Amino acid sequence: MNARERFKAIMKFEPVDRNMLWEMGYWAETLERWYGEGLRETNRVLDNARPGEGIRAEALPHDEFSTTRMRDQDVHEALGFDRGTVCLPLNSGPQPLFENVVFEETHHYVVYQDELGVRKMINKTGASVPSFIGWPVSNRKDFDKLKDERFQPSFEDRIPENWAGLVELYKTRDYPLAIGGYPYGFYGFLRFLMGEERLLVNFYDNPDLISDMMSFLADFWSLALSCIIVFDIIFTLYAPIIFFHFTASVLIFLRHGLECSS
Repeated sequence: MNARERFKAIMKFEPVDRNMLWEMGYWAETLERWYGEGLRETNRVLDNARPGEGIRAEALPHDEFSTTRMRDQDVHEALGFDRGTVCLPLNSGPQPLFENVVFEETHHYVVYQDELGVRKMINKTGASVPSFIGWPVSNRKDFDKLKDERFQPSFEDRIPENWAGLVELYKTRDYPLAIGGYPYGFYGFLRFLMGEERLLVNFYDNPDLISDMMSFLADFWSLALSCIIVFDIIFTLYAPIIFFHFTASVLIFLRHGLECSS
């Protein structure tokens, strides 16, 4: 069985030859050490990685067109892992993306804004999770402004120029293809828009705002996906350790009468 066949069988609780051989990812420093210990270096991705940044492996849906998130190939080849999940190259977030801006940099850390408008501080002296220190949305006014400026459902602006060729390629692929991925879930993406603490407080203090934000995302993603015809799609929402199917993702398709064939 190839990775696509094996993944589908597992998701359908059908007989399978074995489980998926996938890893979640590695710290850049870990890969650097493994290269020094003899890992064959044929597809180096570390040169474009920020200090302390993680390198994706097979289990996280990967956008092959991303210029900011990289996927390992050398460990994959050395250990004979299964083909990893590829994320459908549809920009489900802000369009245009936010500009990557460095606000401050020292020998110890760098503060910058990523393509989602999140301001982060990254430790340059060792591998660690970034400190999130700023977000694009604080209130309803901010969210309305974000919708008007960066969430117009223009399909042509959200896909690669060679979309038609990719559709033909996907029909014969041997790996799972995902819709959504990092960080596009109904909780995960709001966390990136507002920050963890502000989001949780608003669940209690301002539930109407959270409901409106989730409803907007459901409508927006549904409209964008309605322009796409692909096969064997899975809708994955980002979680730190696993993929999971979230009830709200199913409601998107039920609400708008969309179907995903298997």
